[in-house]
Amino acid sequence: MDKSRVARAVEKLIEEGNVARSVNELDKRAYILELTEKGRALYKDIAKQAQHIHFRLVSSLSDQELQNVNIALIKFDGVLNGLEAEYQISEEDNELS
Repeated sequence: MDKSRVARAVEKLIEEGNVARSVNELDKRAYILELTEKGRALYKDIAKQAQHIHFRLVSSLSDQELQNVNIALIKFDGVLNGLEAEYQISEEDNELS
């Protein structure tokens, strides 16, 4: 993710009350981001849902099938990282540059 996309995501989380931002006292150029109570509750809910979905997905696979999926995902990750570097995507206009 590029800086502008992260910045927009952080601003949205702050606006929604899920994250609080404060100035880093050791480095005034930096900020500290922390989950609020609302953000922690949301995180717990999302984590619980993700665990449930993960369990449903992997419980339908044999150990060999799960190993094959993991190998394929690692390969996909490598290819996607290479494509990202090769085709720098502009976040502002979502066009290839």
